[in-house]
Amino acid sequence: MPVEMGRLAQWRITGGMLAGAVARLLRFTNSPHEDTMGKRWTLGLLKGKECKGEVKLSAEGGVALMVAGQNIPLVHVLTLTRRGLKADKDVLVRLVDCDTLQPASGVGSAAWRKQTAKAAANARHNQPGGSRDKQRRIREIWATGKY
Repeated sequence: MPVEMGRLAQWRITGGMLAGAVARLLRFTNSPHEDTMGKRWTLGLLKGKECKGEVKLSAEGGVALMVAGQNIPLVHVLTLTRRGLKADKDVLVRLVDCDTLQPASGVGSAAWRKQTAKAAANARHNQPGGSRDKQRRIREIWATGKY
């Protein structure tokens, strides 16, 4: 649908405005403040069952939330419902509590993805008929001297 350029100009948002909106969705009471590095805002402190961690919004190379040393894209935390935007705070609480299980939204940090991929690859290699089974059989044949 064609839209006039003048109408698009009124829908601008700054990083500070986005940080404020996300902070409200996550129910933080204090307003976010911009870090000295720029393009990063500290939204608030999130309390999990075992740990506490700061939640930061980063607008560097994409918009992501930084929690407990892990980055999660903002789009994986937000959901659009009939009532408006809703934030899945449980995903962030699991990251604060250092949970290595898959979050409900199906995303995780780079370390989590690497760990999951490695576990899946090892499962395939270890299964009967997999590469490790074949390697073992070849070594047994080689050891007999009949090849």
